[in-house]
Amino acid sequence: MHVRGGEKEDNISHAVKHRKLNELSIGHEYYAEGDRLNVVDTEYGTFGLMTCADGFAKDQVIARSLCYMGADVILSPYAWARPADHDNEADPYGGVWRESYIPVAKEFSTAIFGASNVGWINDGPWKGRKCVDCSLAIDSDGNELFQGPYGPDAECILYVDVIPVPRPARGTEWAK
Repeated sequence: MHVRGGEKEDNISHAVKHRKLNELSIGHEYYAEGDRLNVVDTEYGTFGLMTCADGFAKDQVIARSLCYMGADVILSPYAWARPADHDNEADPYGGVWRESYIPVAKEFSTAIFGASNVGWINDGPWKGRKCVDCSLAIDSDGNELFQGPYGPDAECILYVDVIPVPRPARGTEWAK
């Protein structure tokens, strides 16, 4: 195993640490600011991780940085809490993720997979909001493979086969 952005180790659980960089203001009281990104080479491809609001940092800088670091696939868990009265018919959920994932996937030939939780938030600053899933899979051409169901009760397991695409470029050779 080889880790870029970290030390080489034989045990992946000790080698790679992610520190969330783009925290929403509502979380500043609860979380320290992150200080690192990493990717890890595996037998299945090179993976990067960004957490929740990392995915829509200005100009998708975190996703783009992971791509420059060699990510073939970016995993992006998120917990996006909608107001209790959110109407998905009038205001379809998922646009913020598509706007963030699709351009990066197209530009860098990198698949991006966002997975969300579901359920009602019972405490803390977001009490009374609902996490609504809508997990999202974008392939390395920027095509949406699927979006999970919407709603606080939309619990399900979704599967997708991923074959990482060989890196078309590196460093300054990326197409503009």
